[in-house]
Order: sequence, then structure tokens, then C-alpha cells
Amino acid sequence: QQTIINVNNTFVGCVSQDEEDDETYEIRFSGLAAEVPYNVSVIASTSVGEGVEYLSIIFTQEGLPPAPQNVTANHLNVSAMIIRWNRISIIDAKGHIQGYTVNYSPNARKRQTGSKTVGPDDDHTIVNGLQSGVRYSVYVTAATSNGTGSHSDVIVVELPEATQGTSNIGLIIGLSLLSCILCVV
Repeated sequence: QQTIINVNNTFVGCVSQDEEDDETYEIRFSGLAAEVPYNVSVIASTSVGEGVEYLSIIFTQEGLPPAPQNVTANHLNVSAMIIRWNRISIIDAKGHIQGYTVNYSPNARKRQTGSKTVGPDDDHTIVNGLQSGVRYSVYVTAATSNGTGSHSDVIVVELPEATQGTSNIGLIIGLSLLSCILCVV
């Protein structure tokens, strides 16, 4: 029984073991660079044939990721905005991205700062419950198991003012209908 090990599609070793031996083996590699992704595959084989190949991307040591790029923010309505960014590639990530955090705060002083964390496969999020007519500063960070990396450029998005006409439209329609009903009776 043999186990074949490849790193970045290059054969690096083979471990033989007796059929009755079910110990776990550890193989150590030297000379690998830190914060670099390596494709590792393991194939077990017996006298019957090869097993299923196990593939994984590993890092020798994870570092801090760079800042997400091409961050944009746009208002969706008077109390919500959408923030978009380019996900960090596995080549540039210096580790497995655990998630992205969007940080936002009103430009006025003495106000609460907020944040929202999303998954590693996300490239946008929507933040609700914001104040209308307020300018928000927004930036995005990414994190690996080693911590949070540097933040993106700070961008500013201004939410529009809520107008009385749009917020009271249901009341106006309701009163108009009531008036029409009273006129008919």
C-alpha cells in the first residue's frame, strides 16, 4: 500500500506501509515560502488500484491580506447603501480569506461607527438602517486566520434626504379614498 504526494503538480514523495498498519503519517517539507499557496494532492494506492485523489490548497504560514480593491458605494434609498469590491485572489491573499468587513461611519463627529462582516465568497453587501441626508465614510478589510489586513481606500457616499411627500404618500392616498367614499354616501 502506497500514498503518493504531489505539491504544485510535482512528485515529492511516496510513503509505503503494510496493509495491517493504519498509522497516520506526517511528511515535512522544507524550503517552502511563507504566505504562498501550494496545491497538494494525495493519492493512496493498493494492489487493487489507486484511490480517489485528495486535492487541497495549503499555506505554510498565513499572513495578513492586502486591501480589497475597486471599492464602490452607492445609495439604494434614503436609508440603505450597497458596497461592492473585488475579491482578493488566492494568489494575492497570503492565506485563506475568512471574510470581508465593511466599516462605515457618518462624517459628523460623535456618531457611532458600524461594521458588517460577510463571507469569503462575497463581493458586495447592503447596509440598512442608515440616516437619510448623511454622508458616510466607507472602507473594506479582509481577514485570514492570522488577522485583518490593511483597509481599502476610504470612499464617501451621501444618502439622499427623505422627503415628506414620499414618506406620507400612503396617508395621502388613504385620505383621498376616504374622502371619495364619504362623497358617495
